[in-house]
Amino acid sequence: MSRVLQADAEQESQMRTEIHELSMVNMMEEFASYAMLERKINKMTEKLKTHVKAQTTQLAKIKWMTSVTFYVLHYCFRAWITDIDVLSLH
Repeated sequence: MSRVLQADAEQESQMRTEIHELSMVNMMEEFASYAMLERKINKMTEKLKTHVKAQTTQLAKIKWMTSVTFYVLHYCFRAWITDIDVLSLH
């Protein structure tokens, strides 16, 4: 997990550097450099969006599985308590 966070931080740092470089390039005078940097930033942005979407999906799956597990455990516990109560009354 820490490797993922470290990779995310590195990508964010690289993206900030590229954006800073883009702000330093004059679009009219250095169009080729500007366009190349802009494409690179757009590519990183799309990659980041895809990564965030995958993480969100994975988190939703984990939350769903956790909820299902707790509901099942709750049901089993209630059934167990009910059986104990029924047995203790007889």
